[in-house]
Amino acid sequence: MSSWDFWNYWSKYLEVDSKILLEEAIELDGFREDVYEFAKNLKKDFRLGIITNMIQNWFETVVTTYKLCEVFDIMVTSYETGSVKPKIEIFEYAMKKIGVEPEECVFIDDRETNIIAAKAF
Repeated sequence: MSSWDFWNYWSKYLEVDSKILLEEAIELDGFREDVYEFAKNLKKDFRLGIITNMIQNWFETVVTTYKLCEVFDIMVTSYETGSVKPKIEIFEYAMKKIGVEPEECVFIDDRETNIIAAKAF
């Protein structure tokens, strides 16, 4: 299922325009200004990356809306890799893309299962 197939399915089910549904989802998901500022400060001394399981157009809209390219050096998505967090393959892909070893990484996430998987790696 493509990203727009996902939004179109739910827009029909909820009887809401798919673009409005996407905008509402982004707004409900929220933007953490404090986390963004924290990342900007880290960027001064470290290379930063994002690993996400978001569907493609949702993530692309978030990246554009919040100018994440200005802060993050790499962005790794489950739709790009064919793997999702907490599977180890997505972490391996991200480390290869940014050019670091596991012991050189700090992984921050809002889900404990993803943190446990990253620690085990």
